[in-house]
Amino acid sequence: MASDVQAVGVISAAASLGLRIPDDLAVVSIDGTRAAAFANPGLTTVSQPVARMAACAVQHVTSRQREVIHRTYTGRLVRRRSCGCATSVTEQPET
Repeated sequence: MASDVQAVGVISAAASLGLRIPDDLAVVSIDGTRAAAFANPGLTTVSQPVARMAACAVQHVTSRQREVIHRTYTGRLVRRRSCGCATSVTEQPET
């Protein structure tokens, strides 16, 4: 899925079709929103360092630099039941 919001919609739609997550369909998303932990089952997601990304963007815009910059950020996989993983990982605060 492209976002946690879409993935939660998929989980809901699957349930209405009688599909069981993760037995019939595994669901993994990217965003890392706090709401992902409250999906039923908990949503496996890739947590992004949004605060750090935003801070870099604001710093670049306010510096008035005209050059294009590219940055790479590392996400963190947060395993929960929606992917069929045997174990879940407790989400830790973003650093």
